[in-house]
Amino acid sequence: MSMQSNGMPRNLNVKPIMLDIVINTGPIIAMVAATGNLKWLPSLYGRIVIPYEVFQEIEAGGLNNT
Repeated sequence: MSMQSNGMPRNLNVKPIMLDIVINTGPIIAMVAATGNLKWLPSLYGRIVIPYEVFQEIEAGGLNNT
């Protein structure tokens, strides 16, 4: 059995909880500016929801116009 650094047994069968996220325009633009893309986002969340209005706002202003 594997142990944690605090001496407690580590359960290797536990899967991480994948949370859902609803994301707004500002954080999307900031993440693209910081990382260049959003390809890494699905590795952190189970489901990513971009509301239609957010999609429209990004399309109108365009991430390419930032």
